[in-house]
Amino acid sequence: MGLIVLAPNGRTLGVVATNSLYEDFETYGRAPDRNSLSVRLLGPNDSYGWVAHFREDHSGEEARWSTVYGVMGNSVKPLATFISHHHNPMACQDEGSKVCTNLFSTMQFDKSASGHRFYPIKLRAHGNKKGRPFDRRYRAVFHETIHKYKFPKTMPSELTWFD
Repeated sequence: MGLIVLAPNGRTLGVVATNSLYEDFETYGRAPDRNSLSVRLLGPNDSYGWVAHFREDHSGEEARWSTVYGVMGNSVKPLATFISHHHNPMACQDEGSKVCTNLFSTMQFDKSASGHRFYPIKLRAHGNKKGRPFDRRYRAVFHETIHKYKFPKTMPSELTWFD
């Protein structure tokens, strides 16, 4: 699936930025459902981009993740990816509640922080982790040197995504 940013160029439109135009989004390269991709204000000064939500269910494990895409120069790049739901129902049934993990996360942009190119991401993680209630908040800030958001190291591995 291609992500393209266009701008008026006289009587036509000109290309401002694109991704590779052939990027895999869903499992096995499927295009995402049209309701799983939204255009969002990512930062001050009209910095817009996309937030895409994906899902994968196989081998007894359920995963949902979200990726934030933004414009970097003339390219559309993934800026952050995090797990929005992690659940392994087989572990909950087979090994009991002590290892059962069922975590959810929700995100929002911190629009009160105007000193950044892209707004910081506030993430709330909640559910059960290894059979215990879990409810924590995390904040990720965009780093200009690596062109990505950096999530805190204290965030559970069940919610992090490694590129």
